[in-house]
Amino acid sequence: MPRPLLVLPVIIAAACNITDDYPSLTTPELSPDVVTTDTPLLATVELTDPQDKELTLLAELAVDGLVLTRQEVGGLHDGESATVEFSPEWYSKGQQVQVVANVRSGRRGSLFMPSEIIAIANSAPEAGTPVITSSEQGLVCALPEPPTDADDDPLSEIVSWKRDGEDFPDAETTDVEGDTIAAADLSSGASWTCLWTLSDDETFTTVVSDPFPTD
Repeated sequence: MPRPLLVLPVIIAAACNITDDYPSLTTPELSPDVVTTDTPLLATVELTDPQDKELTLLAELAVDGLVLTRQEVGGLHDGESATVEFSPEWYSKGQQVQVVANVRSGRRGSLFMPSEIIAIANSAPEAGTPVITSSEQGLVCALPEPPTDADDDPLSEIVSWKRDGEDFPDAETTDVEGDTIAAADLSSGASWTCLWTLSDDETFTTVVSDPFPTD
């Protein structure tokens, strides 16, 4: 009896080059140049997609290495730029912040692109325009509202004066150092201006009153 013929299956493997052009984005560019406790942080990217399909941008905000919040922007396309904004509620002075972003279309997605790491800068103190009032004792310079500092830093305050545009060094003190001009130093027809300077030991802010003429 003849031996049965052993038939081996022939497997033909076709090597298929299946390519998928993925979307991509540039490194997130952060602005403004100086970000403080009360400044929103903006991150801008440029998008590319060879298939020109609708894109969604995902951007995450990392503060001191921890991702605290994320933003999504949809309806984007090849060649467009996109900007996301992060509220300053997420960071404070001295912290290190970074934005990491990627873009996707369906199951196609880009690599995550990290921005540079920046430090949140000190916020300068703020105050309203000082007001000069007159009394029998002389002139007194005062702020309409207490000064503020977004970082809650302790503030030092000092007042200086100009008479007819020239520095006047002989001011006295009622509430804040240098806030008073004694009546004996007043002369008819002079114009007085007070300058209120605030410091948080890192930055200075000076606000200036309107001129106050004396009769």
